[in-house]
Amino acid sequence: MVIFFSGTGNSRFGARIIAWENHDEIRSFQDLLHEGVKSLHSEKPWVFVTPTYAWRPPRCFLTWLRSITLTGSKDA
Repeated sequence: MVIFFSGTGNSRFGARIIAWENHDEIRSFQDLLHEGVKSLHSEKPWVFVTPTYAWRPPRCFLTWLRSITLTGSKDA
């Protein structure tokens, strides 16, 4: 599963290419946050696409990522 966070659309564009090439599902971090999703499951490897702000992923994305449960694939 490809999860992306995008402000201007660049990360969304990259995430779409990754998902298309790997025949994988794509989800928006913003949509998942607003839906109140607390856990996700994927049989394929997890892929996270996000811009870098001041040499790190955005804090809101990292905070959300630490708060959810990811199950399924353990492949890297």
